[in-house]
Amino acid sequence: MAKIPVGWLLSAVVAVVAAASARETFALAPPRSAGEAGLPLLEVFTAPQYGARSQNFALAQDRLGLLYAGNLDGLLVYDGAWWRRLELPGSSAVFAVAAGGGNRVAVGGVAELGLVEDLRGSGLRYRSLVADLPADCRSPGNVVAVHGDERGFWFVADTCLLRLEGERLWRVAPLPAGRPAKASFQVDGRLFVWTRDGLHEADAGGLRLTPGGEQLRERPLEALVAWSSGRLLAALRGEGLFLLDGTRLERFAPTASAWAAAHQLSSAVRLGDGRVAFGSFDGGLLLLDADGSIAGQVDSSAGLSSDTVSALLADREGALWAAMQSGIARIETGSSLSVLDARRGLTSTPTALARHAGHLWIGSHAGLFVLRGGVRAGDESATPSLRAERVPGLPARLWALTPVASIVLIGTARGVFELRGGEGATTPDFRQVPGTEELTVYEVMASRADPDTVWLGMAEGLGRLRRAGDGWRFAGKIAGVPPYVRSLVERPDGSLLLGTVFDGIVRIGTVPPVPSRAAGEGTAAAEAAAPVGIESIGTGEMTVAEVGGRLLAMTPVGFRLLDERRRRLVEDPELAGLDPAGRAFLAAQDPAGNLWFNTVPPTVVAAPGSAAGDDRWHRLVAIAASDVQVILAEPDGVVWIGTDRGLYRIAGAFGMAPEHEVPAPVLRASSAGGEVTSMPHDFRRLRLEFAPRSFRPGVEYQFRLDPLDVGWGEWTGVAFTEYTNLDPGEYRFRLRSRSASGATSPESELRFGVRPAWYATRWMLLGAALLAFVTVRAWVAFRSRRLRRRAAELEARVAEQTEELRRTVVDLEVVRREVEQKNALLERANARLESLTLLDELTGVANRRQLQKSLADEWSRARRHELAIAFALVDLDHFKGLNDSHGHSAGDRCLQEVASLLRGELRRPGDLVARYGGEEFALLLPGTGLDGAQALCERLRAGIARLAIVNAGAPAGVLSASFGIAATVPRSEQEMATLFEGADRALYEAKAAGRNRVCGDWC
Repeated sequence: MAKIPVGWLLSAVVAVVAAASARETFALAPPRSAGEAGLPLLEVFTAPQYGARSQNFALAQDRLGLLYAGNLDGLLVYDGAWWRRLELPGSSAVFAVAAGGGNRVAVGGVAELGLVEDLRGSGLRYRSLVADLPADCRSPGNVVAVHGDERGFWFVADTCLLRLEGERLWRVAPLPAGRPAKASFQVDGRLFVWTRDGLHEADAGGLRLTPGGEQLRERPLEALVAWSSGRLLAALRGEGLFLLDGTRLERFAPTASAWAAAHQLSSAVRLGDGRVAFGSFDGGLLLLDADGSIAGQVDSSAGLSSDTVSALLADREGALWAAMQSGIARIETGSSLSVLDARRGLTSTPTALARHAGHLWIGSHAGLFVLRGGVRAGDESATPSLRAERVPGLPARLWALTPVASIVLIGTARGVFELRGGEGATTPDFRQVPGTEELTVYEVMASRADPDTVWLGMAEGLGRLRRAGDGWRFAGKIAGVPPYVRSLVERPDGSLLLGTVFDGIVRIGTVPPVPSRAAGEGTAAAEAAAPVGIESIGTGEMTVAEVGGRLLAMTPVGFRLLDERRRRLVEDPELAGLDPAGRAFLAAQDPAGNLWFNTVPPTVVAAPGSAAGDDRWHRLVAIAASDVQVILAEPDGVVWIGTDRGLYRIAGAFGMAPEHEVPAPVLRASSAGGEVTSMPHDFRRLRLEFAPRSFRPGVEYQFRLDPLDVGWGEWTGVAFTEYTNLDPGEYRFRLRSRSASGATSPESELRFGVRPAWYATRWMLLGAALLAFVTVRAWVAFRSRRLRRRAAELEARVAEQTEELRRTVVDLEVVRREVEQKNALLERANARLESLTLLDELTGVANRRQLQKSLADEWSRARRHELAIAFALVDLDHFKGLNDSHGHSAGDRCLQEVASLLRGELRRPGDLVARYGGEEFALLLPGTGLDGAQALCERLRAGIARLAIVNAGAPAGVLSASFGIAATVPRSEQEMATLFEGADRALYEAKAAGRNRVCGDWC
């Protein structure tokens, strides 16, 4: 069941985007940071999931935490893992359901009413009460509402109001028929019934008009909930919202009242935080704040499966449930986690975030967005909204947003831009930093040591900007730094740590100052003198970050600490096992000292000494994303997480509503062999199903079967287990669960037994033992006489056998040592064989299998980081003539010499030479564009010519080679096969042009 973000309209100010005829302009509205909460999370259950028809009418939750839904096909029950359906007599629909004292549940339907019982025993059981109807209400018609309290239930039927206490069922009062004729509401344990005569309150003796209730005569009441100071909040059909205080009825909340008057309301419920939710038959639902303002609105355009909301329920975990015409929805109204996505204008994955001039700016592959909130001009309903607006004037593929003084520096695939214009500006002003037009800038970091310097992490290496008046100028690249710098850390002594894609972490001790102004400065070609003390720590793709007072390196094998003194990476005990696959590359620390990582799902490590206790790791399972590109922790404690599913905002408690005590999980058992508590020895299968009695994601289970298991098993998200072929005996199955925050529940348990087969019963075993005893005694008496005669013979042979045994033991020891030596040799041979499977036997370079594996890895890396990758095919010209003229042994020596030359020239990490076919070789060149690949291949072609290998079958008399090159920056839709095809076409062109040449092109 996927998490779906829902349309949630918030209090904020909306700006206006105007399109001018010449160019697009963008006007900034005043910032409203307090209204930046996005859309809450929503989970929608559809008919195929709960196994009944789509239409639902009612909702209830019992004291065990189970959810009940009245459906057209009967009663649905949900325990957090499994949906079950209970059918009523006559296949009646369920229009109403309520939970009451003693954990009983009452149900009303088509001329049907009854109780659901035995919830913790052999399963759900429905007991009809139709036969118990009193004589003065034998034909109640349909039961349209049920209300429960500690003493019993109220049943509101077409013709009468019924009361059930214990086993006694009686008619309280007759009710008028027709529509609109009546409506019932339970408020703080009191039952109110509206009829055309006004508003009444019910008790065991009948109905009495409430004070002021006559004001509601002939004014249909659609909803009634408790409000502040003992007042009632009432929704009148076509009129809107009113406060009922004794005898006075006054209008309330004009904006929300207009919405209520325009829609036909179905229900209302008061939430734990004081807000009120209204459901409607034609407009979804509306949330009302305690001050009467609209807090949110949810309808089908924002994620609900239907605008027809029949009933609402606030569960004990702070979420809001909605029963709809087509499905059931759960909305996380009590969570501080919200999301902005395409429904609010954010149409691309966020890659960079920055707070500037009071606004949140969002960089993405689609360009720059700014978060704006407010009320749209001319909207008389004043419905609040929040949107991410696309800012024109910048190229796509933004990587970095860094506020520096009064501007923001933006790193893009086309250089660095300055964003100017503060809170009072009407239009953002973008300026390109001169000299950066051809650079790909991943990271922008203001220097702490020098306020006039900004460092750039680039595809081309490391660069820097220098302040020039009120702006910035490009001061050149730093020579000797490897390419593809993706992260930067400046140390207090002025040294730099760089995280790279191919070369691990690079440390630069000292960077020389910017040279004096000279010709060419300010262009991408400008370079400073070589830095002092440059060294690499580790290899491959690594990210470095300074969080929590320590240097973290995120590597392909997980998190490591960077030991600057010893220049090495060491284990981090606190984060060991957090990301063993090495997928995380972001780390951030919030003001409270909590650490945030972009694992999947994201992980928070609570600060030491925090309220989190011993369970400091929190998996944010509610963030259903597969890619996290940016994390921003703001000074006010709000954390933003940019993902492929939108931009998530977390404003406390790690994104979840406060957690109540975790209940013991539900445990159900069924056996294919019949009874569960005592099963025959040949039972076929015992199935145990679990449920958390919680509706939050991320619940896991742990269980053990005593006395079979010696300890608890591993935590698992699978909500069942099965057993077969258990030995006879008594068993105790123990189960516990834990929430996503790490809180562990009490245990649930099931005791059962497996009976032995008839021939293994106690009496049968006792009789068999007695018979065996008598038989053995007789046999022992017979055998003892013979054994005594042989005793003397055995004593004589003991000494001889003992000596023989000693010699055998010595021989076995010699054999054991020989076997150990052979096993060691075999292991070394297997290791050698494994390495040989990846090498070409003749030339010693990689074979085609190794080439395919390396190309797949490098292709994935290049597409993820938008890096260039080149692939070349090398064909030895007229090689068949060499074999024919000089023999195959000479051809083999030729292949070996060429392979040695190619392998010697490829020295970069990741570069690979492989034998592709008979006389063909392949070159894999990650991080290399077409120009670099052509230059390398020209050197290789000339090197092969310098070998001067005699080839009588060639026109020139010596061996030459043709090269075909293909290079690309992989796109998301591009297949890896295009690289092979491009190189093959280029090789064909080289041969067609006369051989002994290099051809290539981008693909």
